[in-house]
Amino acid sequence: MTYLLRLTDKRPDAVIDQGVAEALANATIRFQPLTFENEYPRTGFGITSLTPKQVGATNQATGLQGNVVSSTIWGVSTLAANTWSDWINLNIDDRIYNIITGVFNRTNTPQISNIRFKANGEDLPWVNLDQMYNWDLSQAYLQRPLIISPTNNLTVRAIAEKAITGASGVPAERIGLLGYVLGKRAYLIGE
Repeated sequence: MTYLLRLTDKRPDAVIDQGVAEALANATIRFQPLTFENEYPRTGFGITSLTPKQVGATNQATGLQGNVVSSTIWGVSTLAANTWSDWINLNIDDRIYNIITGVFNRTNTPQISNIRFKANGEDLPWVNLDQMYNWDLSQAYLQRPLIISPTNNLTVRAIAEKAITGASGVPAERIGLLGYVLGKRAYLIGE
């Protein structure tokens, strides 16, 4: 997984499909359901959209910090000026894969200029979000998706030129990750 992370304004469907296929091949082995008299039970795995809950997004609005794993709102509320701050820091559940395909920012005047990923034990280069803003887009895609395997750590750090704060319970910067969660059926239904 040693490659530079670059943004593209076009969704790279072929590369995303290839990444999802690789995760599916791995999950087919890892999540293989047990059989009983050659019959498969109603288990297995599925795929759904990535939400903050699956990546344990932290550093959100004050009202969400205490119960962030149940949050469905992407965002960051406070960052010290010109200082890298943890936004996401979580060991991925042993029942899921995270497939990160891009980033979005729905803020009118975004302040976060760069993010950095550390995934599967490897520090990756920073991603320059100013490129996305210069294209006048609210979302951009990684040229290759990041696939974080079960039980691995995912850390995403963000930096802004000034501290950003929002009203209580509302993230100041509506930034989030695009992607998928490939997980055991019981996890996807129960969560």
